[in-house]
Amino acid sequence: MDGGEDDEALLPHIVGTCPDMCPLAERQQRKRSRDWAVFECVDGDFQRASDHLAIKKFRRTVTVSEISPSDIRPLPVLWKTLQHLLQLLDSQNFPFESIHSFVLDRTRAIRQELGIQRIRDPLSATIHEEVVRFHILSQHELLHNKERTSRSKQIDTYLNLEQLYKCLLSLLDLYATLRGGEHENEAEFYAYYVLLNLGNNGHFQAKAPLSLWLSSVPPRVLRSPPMQFAREALRCYRSDNFVGFFRLVKKATYLQACLMELSFDAVRATALAALNVAEYKHHPFPLEELGALLLLDETQAGELCAYYGLRTGSQKVDDQEKQCLLVKQSQFKEPEHHERTSAPPYHCSPLIVSKRSSSLFEEVKGRKV
Repeated sequence: MDGGEDDEALLPHIVGTCPDMCPLAERQQRKRSRDWAVFECVDGDFQRASDHLAIKKFRRTVTVSEISPSDIRPLPVLWKTLQHLLQLLDSQNFPFESIHSFVLDRTRAIRQELGIQRIRDPLSATIHEEVVRFHILSQHELLHNKERTSRSKQIDTYLNLEQLYKCLLSLLDLYATLRGGEHENEAEFYAYYVLLNLGNNGHFQAKAPLSLWLSSVPPRVLRSPPMQFAREALRCYRSDNFVGFFRLVKKATYLQACLMELSFDAVRATALAALNVAEYKHHPFPLEELGALLLLDETQAGELCAYYGLRTGSQKVDDQEKQCLLVKQSQFKEPEHHERTSAPPYHCSPLIVSKRSSSLFEEVKGRKV
């Protein structure tokens, strides 16, 4: 069967008995092929691969004949494995991209085994919550890295966003299954779903219009502060209120801001198009002020104007020479697909970085630091 964690419902129900983070049979096979990740070796030394550090890999293709209870980890072992993985996020010894790739693969295997064993309980929900938070912060951290090429960033962020959607949908489905008891973080994750679906995120779209989806959300969740915040962000986005949108970013938590960042390109484009026609021709708009509105600095605002074909130049404002957007002197133009060498220039907002805890592990755990 090909399809991985999405198809485990087609498999027979199994209760796992594997006591280790990686089953014995897989460890033996990987020893023969020397198939170890650096995180599975003592001090990163491939000559010192460790059974105690080895973690089961995700397998996309799973057949009934291959599944044995001894190869499946029960819930307590899956929880222990996840905690071990998440603590790697604070490692200073490896690039975040390497850590992310390893944790993404191994958490997919954890989610797959939760499905195979039909585990749908509060701890299973907590596991999904922590994996969702991991993917949310990873989206920002992957974009933030200046050392990566545009192509490698595009691949990493696409795969991460894909797993974020899948895991969040599974979590919301879990909440519905477990309904009857209140879940401490339920409102937080319903709100993340709204923020994730403010605009167009490529191939990942809400299964139903948000207005219809919101009608199915429990009233107590709709009244919660996280959901009120998310709905206000949605209203600002849909009404092209870029000023209100970026004001909300300033109030957002780190994870909320990471999700809102996915819509920055669209909101900034809307802002530039509007300002270019709404301002007076003889009143140029200083790039410093424009950047302050869009969470950019002056140089970054100029680069964004250039991307959309808007003229900038030096003008006297309040008796000072300033770099300005020369409004109504050029036409806002979305680059044609064949003209694009890349997406709009990405600039990491210091505001988002300032919201982050010193520990990514703490962010994923959802603790207030």
